[in-house]
Amino acid sequence: MKKTETKNLNRIILLVLSLIIFSFFFLISTYTPLAGDDWGYAINGLKQNPLITAFEFYQTWSGRFFSELYGFLITPNKLIWNFLNASLFTGIFILITRLGLKKNNVIGSLLLIFLMFSVKDELRMETYTWLMGTTYVIPLFLALLFFKINLQVTEDLIKPKMSVIIISSLLLFYIGLAMENIAIIMVLATILFNFYTFIYKRSFYVHQINYAIVSIASLILLRSSPGAAERLLRDHPDWVRMSFVEQLLTNYSQFVRMTFIEHRMLIMVLSIAFMFLIIRKVIQSKKFKIQDILLTIIFLVSSFSSISLQLSTRLMFIDWSQFIEATSLFNSVFWIIFTVALFASMILYIEKEKQLRFAFILLLAGVSNGVMMLSPIFGYRSTLYTVYFLMLLILMVIDLLEIRKSVHFALSIVLILLIGIEAKGLLYKYQLVDRVHRFRMNEIEYYQDNPKSPEAWLIRYPIYTIHSGDIEDWDTYHMDVFKQYYDLNPNMKLFFYAPETSYEEFLAQKGW
Repeated sequence: MKKTETKNLNRIILLVLSLIIFSFFFLISTYTPLAGDDWGYAINGLKQNPLITAFEFYQTWSGRFFSELYGFLITPNKLIWNFLNASLFTGIFILITRLGLKKNNVIGSLLLIFLMFSVKDELRMETYTWLMGTTYVIPLFLALLFFKINLQVTEDLIKPKMSVIIISSLLLFYIGLAMENIAIIMVLATILFNFYTFIYKRSFYVHQINYAIVSIASLILLRSSPGAAERLLRDHPDWVRMSFVEQLLTNYSQFVRMTFIEHRMLIMVLSIAFMFLIIRKVIQSKKFKIQDILLTIIFLVSSFSSISLQLSTRLMFIDWSQFIEATSLFNSVFWIIFTVALFASMILYIEKEKQLRFAFILLLAGVSNGVMMLSPIFGYRSTLYTVYFLMLLILMVIDLLEIRKSVHFALSIVLILLIGIEAKGLLYKYQLVDRVHRFRMNEIEYYQDNPKSPEAWLIRYPIYTIHSGDIEDWDTYHMDVFKQYYDLNPNMKLFFYAPETSYEEFLAQKGW
C-alpha cells in the first residue's frame, strides 16, 4: 500500500475511533446524575454571577479559580456537561495518539482505548463521570494541547508564531489556576524547555521565558489563595506542622500505592512494552547482555506484582502481602528499582535523538504523583495525570516496535475484543445507575409532595458506579445541599438504603 493511502487509512481509522470515544462518553455522561459536590456547586452557580462567586471562593475556600468557575457555570447545565465531557475525552484520545504514534497507529489507538476504559474504578468514578471531577480532566486536555503545540517546536529549536505563543500562554495560565499538581508539572515543563534551548542553542528564547513566567505566576496565584491557606490550617493542622521531609516520609507509601499498586493494568502493560523494547534490541544486535537479563527480570517481577491481587484470591495458601500492601519492604524498595530500570531502558534501547522526549514524559508522570506527597489529601483523582502520561509513554514505546502485519492484525482483534468487554461492563453499570436514579427521583417526588414527612428513605446507587451519589449520616454539608437542590424539607431526615436483593431483581419487583 502506498504511503499516501496508508496515511489516509490511518486518518479514517482515527476519525472512526474518535467518534466511538465521543459516543461512548456522551452516553455514559447522559446516564450520570449530579452527585456530591455537584449539588452545592449547582446551587451556588444559580445564586449570583458565577464570576463573582468564583472570586469569593478564592478568598474563602480555594485557589483553583478556574475550576471553581467551571463548577458554578457547568453544574447547573447538565446537558452542556454531557457534550463537554465527551469532547474532552475525545480530545485527550486524539492528542495522545498524535503525540505518541507515527506508524503503529491502529494497534496504538486501540491499546489507548482499552487503557482508558480499564482504569481503576475509583479513578473512573471521580473523573470520568462526576461533574466536579471534570475540573481534573480539563487541565489534562489543555496540558496535552500545550505539548502538542510546543514539544516538537522546542525540540527543533524553532520560534513559533505569535498566535501560538498567545494561545500557549493562555493555556498555561488556566492550568496554573485549575489544579495544583498539573500546575507544578507545567512549571517544570516550561523550565526544562528553557534549559533545553540553552544547552543546544546557548541562548534563551523570549517566548519560552514567557511560558515559564506565566506558569510560575499562575501557580503563585493559586497557592496565594487566602481561603485555601485558611482551610488547610483549619482542616489539617497536624500536617502543616510537619517538616518537608516528614511529609514526604508520611506519604511515601501512599505514593507507591497510588502510582504502582492501584493502577495494576497500566503498570503491567508498561512493563510488557519495555520488555518488547529489550527483545527488539536483542534481535537487532543478536546478543543477550547481562543488562538485558537484569532489566527483563525487573519487568517480569513488576508484571507479576500487577496480577498478585488476582492471584491472592485463588492461591490463598500463599502470603501475598509483600506484593499487595504498599508499606511492605518489597513495595518500598522494588518500585524505586523499577523506576531506575525504566530510565536505564531508555538509555540502552531507545535511539539517542528520542531519549529526551521519553525521559521528559516519564518525569512528568512521576512528578505529577510525587508532588502529591506534600499534600494531606492524596486521592485517586489526583493520579489522573500520572495515569495518562504513562499511557502516552506506552504508546511512544509501542510506536518504536516493528510489528508484522499478521501480528498487528491478531493483536488488533484481541484489543477490539477486550475493549468490547470493558465497554459492555461500563455501559451496564451506567444504564443501571440511570434506572436507579429514575427510581430515586420517583421517591424524591413523593417526599416533595409530602414535605411534612419526618424522614425520607432513598435508594443507594450500586457500588463502584458513581462517586458521592449517596450520603452518610455524618456528612451534614451534603445532606443540606441535597435537600436544597431537590427542594426537600430542610428538617427532613434522610436515610439511604441498599436493596436486600440485587438491584436488577429489586427494580423488576418495583416495575422499574
